[in-house]
Amino acid sequence: MNNAIIQKQQPSLLVCVLIVSLLVNCSPPDDAPPEIAAPEFRWQNLDTLLWAEMLAAEDARADTPESLEPIVSGLTSPIPEVRVLAVRALGRLERAEHVLEIAPLLADTIPAVRAEAANSLGQAVFRGGAGAALGPLLERLGAEPDAYVRGIVAQTLGRLSYESDDTVRLVDAALVGALEDSVPAALAGMVRGLASLVRLQGAGSPPSGRAVERLRELARHGLQYRTDNATLLQIRRLAVAALGQSGQVDFELLSAIVGDRDAQVRRLAVGAASSLDESDSALEIVARALGDEDATVRLRALQAYSGQVRSGSDCVPVLAAVDDLDPDVALTAIDILGRDCAAEAGVVERLVEIVESLNALDGNEGFASYPNSWHRPAHALVSLSGLAPDIAAGQLDAFSLHSSWWVRTYAARAATNLDSAECLERLASDEHDLVRNAAVAGLSQVLGHDADAHYIRQLSRQDYQLVMTAARALEGTPNRVAAMPSLFDALDRITAQRRETSRDARRALIRRIGSLGGRSQAVALIPYLRDFDPIIAEDAATVLHGWTGRSYTPNPRLLPRLSLPSYGDLARVVGQRAVLEMRGGGRIEIELFPFEAPTNVTRFVRLAQEGYFDGLTFHRLSRNFVIQGGSPGANEFVGDGPYTRDEVVYRSNLRGTVGISTRGRDTGDGQIFVNLIDNPRLDHNYTIIGEVVAGLDVVDAVLEGAVIERVSWRQSESNDETL
Repeated sequence: MNNAIIQKQQPSLLVCVLIVSLLVNCSPPDDAPPEIAAPEFRWQNLDTLLWAEMLAAEDARADTPESLEPIVSGLTSPIPEVRVLAVRALGRLERAEHVLEIAPLLADTIPAVRAEAANSLGQAVFRGGAGAALGPLLERLGAEPDAYVRGIVAQTLGRLSYESDDTVRLVDAALVGALEDSVPAALAGMVRGLASLVRLQGAGSPPSGRAVERLRELARHGLQYRTDNATLLQIRRLAVAALGQSGQVDFELLSAIVGDRDAQVRRLAVGAASSLDESDSALEIVARALGDEDATVRLRALQAYSGQVRSGSDCVPVLAAVDDLDPDVALTAIDILGRDCAAEAGVVERLVEIVESLNALDGNEGFASYPNSWHRPAHALVSLSGLAPDIAAGQLDAFSLHSSWWVRTYAARAATNLDSAECLERLASDEHDLVRNAAVAGLSQVLGHDADAHYIRQLSRQDYQLVMTAARALEGTPNRVAAMPSLFDALDRITAQRRETSRDARRALIRRIGSLGGRSQAVALIPYLRDFDPIIAEDAATVLHGWTGRSYTPNPRLLPRLSLPSYGDLARVVGQRAVLEMRGGGRIEIELFPFEAPTNVTRFVRLAQEGYFDGLTFHRLSRNFVIQGGSPGANEFVGDGPYTRDEVVYRSNLRGTVGISTRGRDTGDGQIFVNLIDNPRLDHNYTIIGEVVAGLDVVDAVLEGAVIERVSWRQSESNDETL
């Protein structure tokens, strides 16, 4: 790559403003159109007794006329807020049979009810049967007088799973026609619907020519104003995302929007550049973004540039990014050096320099200590192990014996690259299960079944992820006689804990038992037909059938559900902020949504008040996506007790929203994630419990291993109650 491209001077802010003014052929007015708020919901108006009965029916996944009666009764309540919660509850059951009960509320006199009814129709057909909701939604789209509700109707139309291309084209046409709406609140929902349609249907059903034309117009929507409101930003972001996902971009368009004043629009433009036909054009867009003032844009550009490296471009920009002031950019550059820059002069020397900077920090700050923390040298060691094995091998002991278990985990990854069985075997006996997990995964690659003794030994450990990794490593083992007793012991021991969140570990054990065992072990597995987890009972029936050829009927004995919150419990949370106080400094303030996600918010509040989160980490950092934390095991497979159910609404996973991590439907275990960017693809699949209202800069600064020192509480300025 010509380095002169990278060194091109970025246009000044004044130049950018002038360019924007020329694009829209007008002088920029002072103010953008006013925001239109979501329909008001006043929780104080609820019939508390009926509300409690509806919550109990929803939580129990009511499926008989008798058990559904409170929800059905709520649909005709004279109190609008009760109707909102009733129709929401009916949609959350995710049964297409309820469409006929939900659809009439699309004509309710109250906008909040109509908006919830539209979203609930989409949720009711989440598992199939989208055609049942299509007619009512299309009819409502043309009749709805409220701008915000029109947007929700369009948003719902776009997110359904349609079975025929003809239906997709019908919805495309309806949404494109609605895109002539001039009210930003309506337009935002319609663009969201079209973007969802494009994303879900994929290349098999590309957007129509008129849809592409309108999206290209909306990619610059609102630039005639000097400032943006959130709605205008959403319109541009969604339009650019849809164009990128469908490959409907060109150099001229991207050249314009990569200079947008909104960083997320610029980031999306960089991501879309990979679909350009001319690699030189894509490279020019990416090179421009490498010098962006916003770290998320530089990061996306660096990720895109790594593909160009594989096509013959040099690694000079990657080497430069190693010294970026933003940790995510710098660490990504270090990772790319090890993956894509083997032949580049100076790379090994730079990595060695970083590796040798390892210091004696305990490694668990993950927030305030960068760049003088373990992160840079640990990433550099892994990269170096792939480029210069002999040099990396000489550094391995310093990492594998380090006081920080985070560092030792990276040492296990480097040892895997180096085929260092000796180091991996030592780390497989580490005091921390995450280190053991990385070592066992490495041994499986390096020694295979010669390390079966190590895998079998891990089956007695408490960490679910480690048990899963060990069970997988035993696939096809020739040491069945030694493995089977330990597999059954682990299954029995973990089952005795009676924790729904053990599902993944127990499924891994049953699968391995099924592949290694046979008819003679059937007696030991038959009790699991009555397991407390229906999924485990079904797995046991499948394995037994495979062993014996007979059919077995699962008959699970379910655990009691978590106790439900009272109206007073939720009322006390309204207006309160949970404050995550980070070790090393920094506070993340979260406003909670108790009446949108009552069971999940209640569990979060209870755990926080009990000190559950104190000392836990943000163990997952997925750059330009989310941070995730709140696991006692610092991994996604260890969480709190019983599962909570999903409580989805039409609120979107925008930057700063806080959600509940799951591993499938209704598997919340208390772990939380924070969206680092707008992530609309997560909408309607994950429960949102709150929003970061202060401390987003702290969220952006979080690194792997950042510690939540404690959770404290403060009331928002508009609330006089204390928690």
